[in-house]
Amino acid sequence: MLKIKDNVDLKELEKYGFHQGNYYDNEPCWYYNKTGDLAGYDDIEINEDRKIYLGFEPSPYFIENCLYDLIKADLVEKVGE
Repeated sequence: MLKIKDNVDLKELEKYGFHQGNYYDNEPCWYYNKTGDLAGYDDIEINEDRKIYLGFEPSPYFIENCLYDLIKADLVEKVGE
């Protein structure tokens, strides 16, 4: 699983198109959604645990670009399997 590193200020995610708010189950999170609010289908969500969750049917085009940018900026680490 991928996760945002603990030493990263989550405000940094705004530079990559993320928005702070309450999403699916009203938990605070950061989310990225390029195609509009499709309620969990085409988005990336980062909860308080900093783990990166993809929507149910993610669109690879914009998600790949966003994840690539986060990894290239050294904001992401791999945890667990």
